[in-house]
Amino acid sequence: MNVSEAAAALSVCSSFDRRTVGEADAQAWAAALPDVRFEDARDAIVAHYRETREWIMPADVLRRVRLVRRERLVGIAAPTPPAALADDPRAEQRWARVARNAIASGATEQEAAATACRAVGIDVPTAGPAVGPPSGARAALARVMDSTKEDE
Repeated sequence: MNVSEAAAALSVCSSFDRRTVGEADAQAWAAALPDVRFEDARDAIVAHYRETREWIMPADVLRRVRLVRRERLVGIAAPTPPAALADDPRAEQRWARVARNAIASGATEQEAAATACRAVGIDVPTAGPAVGPPSGARAALARVMDSTKEDE
């Protein structure tokens, strides 16, 4: 998350808790949440305030985002690297790691494969496996929220 996205996330927080937000706040949140997408942070903030009146902090956002990222990977088979990488195990491993991370971040399998191909410097295949529906943050967050309600 960059500083402007952090400011937008803090604006969402402010809508709930009336905190004042300045440049230093946005910089601090951006530093604490560098790998968090704005959409995931926003959804985590809303989910937080649906459950509690407690002031939200970056650690709370991270906890919820980690749950959503794990949920997105449930039931997803490990992406298969392209045959062009068969002779390079390190590139193949990097491709798989980047693709999995992209899926956890909310990309479709096809988007994740394209991102991984660009990361290892190979052409993006034009044909690939059938792609299912995108794994969205809202759907994953709803599943996480439902599972936490069952624990109550």
